[in-house]
Amino acid sequence: SPMRLRDYPRPPDDTGIGMHWSGGHPAAVGSAKLRRYWIPELQRMGVKWVKFLHDGGLEFAELLLDAGIMPVVRLFRTNPNSTDIDKATLTPRELRYLDEYLALGVRYFEFNNEPELPNEWQGGSAPADAIDHVARAAIRDMETILEYGGYPAVPATAIGTQWDLIAKIIEHGGRHLFDEPVWIAIHNYDINHPLDYPYDAVNQQGEAISEKEYKRLGTAAWEGKSGQYRSLEYVNQQRSQGANPGATIHDDPSTFRAYERFADLCHQHLGRHLPILSTESGPIVGEKDDPRYPATTPEIHAEKVVEEAKIMMGVSERYPAAPPYYFCTAFWLMANSQLRGQGWERHAWYSERWPGGKLPAVEALAALPKVARPEPRVKGEKGPGPRRNPQHSVIKGVLYDYPNSRVFLRSYFVSLQTTSDDEGAYAFEKLPPDTYRLSIPGTDEVRLGLQVDGKETLEVNIGEPEPKPLQTRVEEFDNWLVEIIDAGPSPGFGVLRVSVEGEADLPVQISAPGWDGYARRTGSKREYGPYALEFAPLGSGRYIIQPQDFPFSVDVDLDVGRIVWVKLQAAEEEGKPAEPEPAVQPPAPSVSEWTYTVTEGDPTHGFGIVRVSVEGEADLPVRIWSERWLGMIRRAGEKREYGEFACEFAPLGAGTYFIEPAGLGVQAEVVVDGARIVWVTFEKGERREATAASAAVAEKRSEHCLLVGAMPWEREEYLLLLRYVARFRPAIVESISEAENARRVTILGSELTVSAADEARLIAAGCAVERIRPGEMEEKLRIDDQ
Repeated sequence: SPMRLRDYPRPPDDTGIGMHWSGGHPAAVGSAKLRRYWIPELQRMGVKWVKFLHDGGLEFAELLLDAGIMPVVRLFRTNPNSTDIDKATLTPRELRYLDEYLALGVRYFEFNNEPELPNEWQGGSAPADAIDHVARAAIRDMETILEYGGYPAVPATAIGTQWDLIAKIIEHGGRHLFDEPVWIAIHNYDINHPLDYPYDAVNQQGEAISEKEYKRLGTAAWEGKSGQYRSLEYVNQQRSQGANPGATIHDDPSTFRAYERFADLCHQHLGRHLPILSTESGPIVGEKDDPRYPATTPEIHAEKVVEEAKIMMGVSERYPAAPPYYFCTAFWLMANSQLRGQGWERHAWYSERWPGGKLPAVEALAALPKVARPEPRVKGEKGPGPRRNPQHSVIKGVLYDYPNSRVFLRSYFVSLQTTSDDEGAYAFEKLPPDTYRLSIPGTDEVRLGLQVDGKETLEVNIGEPEPKPLQTRVEEFDNWLVEIIDAGPSPGFGVLRVSVEGEADLPVQISAPGWDGYARRTGSKREYGPYALEFAPLGSGRYIIQPQDFPFSVDVDLDVGRIVWVKLQAAEEEGKPAEPEPAVQPPAPSVSEWTYTVTEGDPTHGFGIVRVSVEGEADLPVRIWSERWLGMIRRAGEKREYGEFACEFAPLGAGTYFIEPAGLGVQAEVVVDGARIVWVTFEKGERREATAASAAVAEKRSEHCLLVGAMPWEREEYLLLLRYVARFRPAIVESISEAENARRVTILGSELTVSAADEARLIAAGCAVERIRPGEMEEKLRIDDQ
């Protein structure tokens, strides 16, 4: 039987408020900025639905789901319509994306856009029988999306268009599709019409505007389409001549209430309602299409947005609540250049065009109290019957690295969240049979395909329990004493430090089964001792340490998150000395001449910034990290606009961070509130030894390399990559060990192809590292041009 409205997935605490994201790659600004600024902005406004284009948006979709926001994905193709049905339907490339989005838990998909417009057709013109071609292609694409497990939309037409695609799809043999989980996409912009158009008094009776109301709205509201001023007399003349007594939504659907026309068509052809979702909607500043009404000023825009949100939540005092079949708005347009989009800057809510960088609607919507909509049910729909399946399954476990953290559990019809306890334990109980997805918001931790039968208990653990400290071990090899010491926790990855007494500049090789490893020289980490070196970052496992020309090697077991020392010391010839007392290697010796001060700066635009100054140390590497983040490196003096020796770390979320200039033996601990600038100033004494970082840089064999994690799919991105290589001529490498030999490393690809741990390893090797994620190549070239 057909799906009921209440069976379609909706976000938790659904307000019905939706936004259209940018018109470009949805995650072009990077996941860090999305997490720290843009997702919180959506939540602040009460947005629960977000429409975006598919390419490059997988991580963005996951962030939305973790934030309790429902993604609506358009499988984007340029000029998707053609009289050749094979050219008008989804290609294998879009279907690969469809499969990946479905694996994340996304369900709502569009595949076409305003197909009656000539610019949406291959060749730039639509044939006279365009609606028939569109209907036939839609049947094929809808069947494909349904076979994959998605919910396809009947394509949205442009504002005011009177196509009836439901009837045409039925006419061409697609009646069966409407018994599946399909929905209607609409573009119900209101142009500059009031929200009750076409039933308002101006349109129905030609009601005049008073001089008082005319003046209250201000001169900007009465600018005409060609820039001319519309006088009070002219406006009232237009109203008198343009009256349309008895007009209905079917006569002119260029209005917010256009959903009523599509609901009528559904009922006419199917005898019931389908979900209707806006995928573009709302007022746009500057609209003045109808001379009878005021132009949409920023103030009128904010008033309309707030009123539409109230209608969706059912709390408007001026208009009836949105009907249950109308699921969400999709206010056009969240941002453009600030999200690295193109072409629609004057429509963007967040833009430098507006005072304060955003339209008044942002704060107006944020200030509006939010109310969850009731579960959708229309007249004639039956409520839920008795449950037939057992609901006693449990999914539980321990999140070893995430105590006191939110945990989400989702399926097609279930959306739950809980908080882990001090030990990281969590549990979801009384679960019906289904396949679930478990995630920890704000992290990359996701577990898919968790199936339960309604009776069993499934244990899902993430991470590893805190390893027990290694016992200090002393062995003798060929007149050398080898001491292996657990030196305590590291900043989130494994670290092996080696010292060979009396042997400066000796190459020492690290390797593991199936990994050739790499070499470091003794004395390259003098801050830990005159003969010290370091291998980091490392994962858990057994490693082999081989000093060059030594007749033996040392096997070391390492746990991630620990520091282990391997100390080699010549044994006395007269016999084996007494076993030394176990000792933990102290941290890097403190240089008493170096101190630091922390001062609080100005507020920011919703994220934390740490600015660091290291007195007299231009180009010195400075590292920032936290307990759950490997961090990044900047160089003193690269932000000279803030001071001769300044550098900057941004954007940062709230939390505690550690700042360490390379080789100075001083480390600052800083608390960031996520909304202010914090300054950390390091002041020096008379001396300091050469830094390990400078030694590492001196050993580099090449200036610049491109570490290839993933090649671009799109032709435009591929051509941009060729331009980048031709301009900068980096060496092309495919392994981390090769990349470590370069002074500067550019990573091509996201953390899914070259991990954050690999990036941290390059930083630890003294490389200056930058990353170009999918969709960022054009921006990178533009910045370098400037």
